[in-house]
Formats: sequence, C-alpha cells, structure tokens
Amino acid sequence: MTFRVRLLVVAAAFSFARPASAQEATVRRWLFLRDRPVPAVFPSAATLGVSDRAMARRLARAPGETALRPDGLSTLDLPPDPDALTAIRAEGGRIRYVSRWLNAVSVELTAAQLSRVERLPSVRRIEPVATLHRIEPKSTAPVSGVGLGRTTVGAIDYGPSLGQNEQIATPTLHAAGITGAGIVVGMLDGGFDWRNQPSLVNATVLFEHDYLHNDGNAADEPGQDFPGEENHGTETMSCVGGYAPGQLIGTGFGASFMLGKTERGQNLQGFDTETHDEEDAWAAGIEQMERLGVDLVSSSLGYTTFDEGVSYTLANGGLDGKTSIVARAAERAYGLGVLVITAAGNEGAAAGTINSPADAVHVLAVGGVTSSGTISGFSSNGPTSDGRIKPDVLAQGSSVLVGPPTNPAKPSLPAYTRADGTSFATPLTAGA
Repeated sequence: MTFRVRLLVVAAAFSFARPASAQEATVRRWLFLRDRPVPAVFPSAATLGVSDRAMARRLARAPGETALRPDGLSTLDLPPDPDALTAIRAEGGRIRYVSRWLNAVSVELTAAQLSRVERLPSVRRIEPVATLHRIEPKSTAPVSGVGLGRTTVGAIDYGPSLGQNEQIATPTLHAAGITGAGIVVGMLDGGFDWRNQPSLVNATVLFEHDYLHNDGNAADEPGQDFPGEENHGTETMSCVGGYAPGQLIGTGFGASFMLGKTERGQNLQGFDTETHDEEDAWAAGIEQMERLGVDLVSSSLGYTTFDEGVSYTLANGGLDGKTSIVARAAERAYGLGVLVITAAGNEGAAAGTINSPADAVHVLAVGGVTSSGTISGFSSNGPTSDGRIKPDVLAQGSSVLVGPPTNPAKPSLPAYTRADGTSFATPLTAGA
C-alpha cells in the first residue's frame, strides 16, 4: 500500500539554527509568548497542515477536549505571533523549534542576547530546555534457537519471541485476526534503520524525520551521527511491527509507522553526551505527528535533567505530570485523541525514579518484568510528586527479543538479539 502524506509547510512551523561558534557560549531556552493573533476568518485545516486523518481522529476520540471548535480545529493549531518571532531573531536569538501547542519557541542565544530577549513585551516566561537522562541496562547474550519448544500459535510461528507476546496475550488477538492493521503508530527515539532489519523490511512507513538535523532520514548519516545511534529505535520498532515468522513477531505487526529521530546519545567521538537536542525535538515530533494523523505514540525516552543541572524529582515536585515540556505535550496529544505510551525508566526500584513524561496523568507509563513476571530490578517506580501510582502497566523488559539493523556497510549487531530495559516493554505494550 502506498500512502502519500502531503505536508503543508507553515512559515513558523520549524526553524533550525546553525551551531554556535566555538568562541560564543550559548544557552537554550523556551520562550513562552503572550497571546497569539486569531484571524477573523479561522484558517482551514489544510492551511494549518492538519490532515483529514487527524481531524477524523480528533472528532471521534478527543475525550471532552474543550479547546476544540466544532470543526475539530483549535486556536492551539495556530502558529505563534510571527511579529514575536521576528523580534526574537532581531535580538540574535536562533529559533530551533516552534511549538504551537505551548505558544512557545526553543531558542539558542548568548547570555547578552538572553538579557535583551527577556525584556521583549511579547515574551511572557522563560524556562531552560531540559536534556535527556536515560540509563539503559546491559543487553544479554545473542539469541539461541536451542530448546525453544513450542513456538507456534494458530498460524504464526513466533520463534523465540513467543514468550514476550504470550505474557500480554497478543497471540490470542492475532489468532482472531486482530493485528496492527489500520493503526498508525508514531515512534520517537534515537534513530531508525528499519530498511536493514529483516523483520521490518516490509513495514509501511508513512513519514520519517530527523528533528535534530531537519531532514527526512531517521537513520545514521556519516559525519552527522555516531555509528549505532539508530540501533535503539530500530529495536523498539521491531517490538511493535516486526514480522519474521520463526524469528521475531511484533505485538502489533501490520501497523503503519511515523518515525521521529529526537534523541542523540553520543557525540561523533563516541562519548556519552547530554546534548540539548531532545526535549524540544520530542515536542516538535509529537506535534507534527498529531497533525499528520497518528493514532498512538510509543516513546522509550525519559527526561529529568535541565541544562544547568536542575532535575525533575519527586522531592522538588517536578514529577507532577504538569511541569516538564514533554509531559505537557503528551497531555495535549491525549486531549486530541492520541494515546502516548512511554517507558517508566531504568533507574531502579527506589521511590520516585520515574522519568517524564511517564509522570503525566494520561500517559500510559510502562514498567518492566522478567519472562516469569517478576519485576525487573532496573524498572523505575513512582509515585509521582502528587502521589499517583506509576507505572500504569507492565510488560517484559528483561531479555526481550529485538531486531537491530544488519546493514553490512555500518557497524551492526546480530539480526536478532536480546536486550533489557523498559525501553522494550514500552513498544510491546504499544503494539498490544
């Protein structure tokens, strides 16, 4: 099936800045703006870049979203005031991303530029851009086909992926003809090379975008990405949409995908890096996917740390589902009929170790268990800062069968391996 997505580029939709010079120290900030102009004649969905599929989903599923007009549009579909963006640029601010939902822009600027920008009458509030904090447990050994026993249910041979499917009863659904067919799954991760994973080579990908570099290739690119950045996203995607009988069957095979590269785990020298690229890229990705008509979003990323070292914690109230940008964006997506499934985190059983947006009220936060159903030792716990229980559900997170890329032109792993983390419990749940 061929599905063509027509993207209407709105002038203020995205703006990507050049890197700052080595001599110029910069910071990145969210600038929240004052009221945006609402035209006398409200723009059409096509003018705003909202697809017919998104409109149908909003009208059918939006759970009492009061911000919606009867036609399914909202003032939050309107871009921020273009005069405000012009004023920010005039002071030297380099606008990285624009959020319609938040009426805000992510900007890179120097301290001197920030002091001028914060005095602009159009700027209501300023917050730091948060950075990614993800701890991934060590992967286990490559897959062995020895001693698997029964692997077939109905007409499907699940191979060594049977256990992770049976634990959440997806073979029963598959046998009844219920698969991912007709569902559009958005995935936000560190990159995807689905064309070089045998279980995904026939997947239907409707849209992919690298939000870090503003291009349409979500796989690693030479000189731009450290080799292997794409592995994690490809593996999570295989948990949902993989289909290789006898090897790996994803819980929601047959689904269509939108892929967003929003996270960088390493710099080009191979060192772990806490870049500033992730929170604002995640928000940009989920906003665009919503407009394009996604049904649900699976994200195996979590955020806790600001660029100045301040954290979202249980104690300081930051894990209340209302504080982080990603929690706010996830709640907005829910209000428009999009379910967001996210990893609880891999920082152990202590109280309040969940990340954001797992703290959001309407996000389905996923913890990890072993194949026997015991809680994985690394799986993060709630409660949230306002006392809610998290995670919401559990799926296999220990020794999950996954499919990394196998492109011989790039560093690769075996076609199928096992990995640990709530990162993988999450897409198993999303497929279900």
